[in-house]
Amino acid sequence: MSSKRERDRDRDIERDKHSHGEGEHITPATPRVTQRRWAAVDTMVVLALVLAIVGVLVRGFMAQKETPQGEMSGPYDVYFVVEEIHSSVLSEISGFDVLYDRETGKMVGYLGVYANGSPAISATGVLPIKGGDWVSAQGCFVCLEGVMEDGNLLPYETETYLSPGSVLTVRTERAVMTIKITQISQRK
Repeated sequence: MSSKRERDRDRDIERDKHSHGEGEHITPATPRVTQRRWAAVDTMVVLALVLAIVGVLVRGFMAQKETPQGEMSGPYDVYFVVEEIHSSVLSEISGFDVLYDRETGKMVGYLGVYANGSPAISATGVLPIKGGDWVSAQGCFVCLEGVMEDGNLLPYETETYLSPGSVLTVRTERAVMTIKITQISQRK
């Protein structure tokens, strides 16, 4: 007596004979050949790849266009005033401290000394409104490399343009202050 599995196989073979004609014989083990057709999904995948490549190229060209085209040069002396600073904070700042843009954390320059040998930052007067501990100050920092474009300086490591009249909050390792730039000049 044959097993159920053998009877089912025989029945499938007979059924295939009748559906395909007497001369053809297809067994369940023979794979059916299907033709691959181009579908809308294939078109969308190709289109997405093309758009991704175009997007990368456009972004690269835009970034290149936004980068200043001037030559890196330097160093630059950047003179500034601090309209109000506590005298204890002022005493914590010294020459050659690194200045960072407080917002981005990127280096702007080094507190330097004036060409005539004056200190990097010094008090210019007491602010009577705030009391004896608050002073105004002036100073200078050195930007070693940058691009000067139309009177604006873009220091090498930052994304912030500096120009006379611009206000910037900077920090050192020990102090934070808001400075107003008064002059930018290239060292000779």
